[in-house]
Amino acid sequence: MRMFSWWAKTTWKRDMYVAGLQAVLFTAILLVVSQPSGSNNLSEYMHLTNAISTNLNELNQEPGITRMGVAGNGNERLIKVGIGWDHDKVTEARMKELIDRVLSHAAASYGERDWQQSFLTYTLKIEEIVDTMGGDGKVMAEKPAGTTELVWSNSFR
Repeated sequence: MRMFSWWAKTTWKRDMYVAGLQAVLFTAILLVVSQPSGSNNLSEYMHLTNAISTNLNELNQEPGITRMGVAGNGNERLIKVGIGWDHDKVTEARMKELIDRVLSHAAASYGERDWQQSFLTYTLKIEEIVDTMGGDGKVMAEKPAGTTELVWSNSFR
């Protein structure tokens, strides 16, 4: 054992420091590489849904709007906007204007000029909230992920 004492005093300690540094560096590299691309997707999703929700609240001033809400699934990149409205007080054309305004203001709060770019990677569904219990509302418009056009159904009724 005495024969290796000089090695234990010098090389062993230095090698341990180098090995520890390599382990820390390897772990850091592994963590960076293993992060999914767009790891901030949930944060982006939450920001968009909060922006829509905030701007939907502005519709409380609009006569004929009875209720509204935002729901969805961040993992599926789905955002649902539900609006209950009185068809006798709000026309379909006016409803389209209101929804476009809500989406535009939500995008502006996110730093985009165009709402279509903000929601490009998301599926967006605009649904009418109905009075019957259970089931989803009637889909008024839908924009699949990867597209920019909000496709309106033929009739809201």
